[in-house]
Amino acid sequence: MAKNEKQNTKVGGQKSEVGGQKSEGSLLAEACKVYGIDEKYVFAHTEYPEAGEVCILTHGGTKFRHTKGQKAKFELTDVQITGKSPKKPRYVAGKKAEKKQETEDSSQKTGS
Repeated sequence: MAKNEKQNTKVGGQKSEVGGQKSEGSLLAEACKVYGIDEKYVFAHTEYPEAGEVCILTHGGTKFRHTKGQKAKFELTDVQITGKSPKKPRYVAGKKAEKKQETEDSSQKTGS
């Protein structure tokens, strides 16, 4: 079975897609708009058209359900959506101390 055939499957009236494929006017598009998610960060989703629901799994590993016309139940953080942790400044031993000394030296020069 080809990879593309495996991504779009219909099982028992359910539509399941993998890989953040865009679909205009669907439950997925509405859910992404309500929760503030870009569709490229949707890892997988399953639509239940009879119930008017969609189940979404983001790249960050958050899984939730959205019902058509419903408001967001919670707010998602960037880590929950993208799966990428925020970048923190990393200090190498000695580098931080050098910067401190440089600022002290410059303040002494201007004070003289």
